Amino acid sequence: MVTNHENTLTGKRVLLIDDVFTTGITIDYAAVSLKQAGAVWVGAAVLEVQPIG
Repeated sequence: MVTNHENTLTGKRVLLIDDVFTTGITIDYAAVSLKQAGAVWVGAAVLEVQPIG
């Protein structure tokens, strides 16, 4: 969901930091939202990977 803060991200590069990566859904949702809000690049850093299974 894009809010009225679109102009604050236009042309910006954003690095997401997450504590645990399990399925990637959280990072994916956040990255898509940030791109829709105008970010030109979105990366992610994760502190721990939790394997499924």
